[in-house]
Amino acid sequence: NAADEYSLGNTPVASTYQTLRLEVDSNGHAFYYINNYLMGVEPLAVATTAVLIPTVTLNSPDDGTAAVRKVYIDYFDFYTPRPAARP
Repeated sequence: NAADEYSLGNTPVASTYQTLRLEVDSNGHAFYYINNYLMGVEPLAVATTAVLIPTVTLNSPDDGTAAVRKVYIDYFDFYTPRPAARP
């Protein structure tokens, strides 16, 4: 849904590695990084009591289906002091 998307000012280049990072602080603010550069901030992105489950979803910015998109992921790390499920 393009209405829920915004550009971080970075365009992927074929055959070029990128490191993507998302951090959510204890106040629920989200910080978006590409190659260790801060690209965006979303204040109060999640409730501090929210249960967070990491996922990876790949979409085109215009939700188009004209071409096949492939992404190779070398690793996926996540760290959290919060529980991953409700008690």
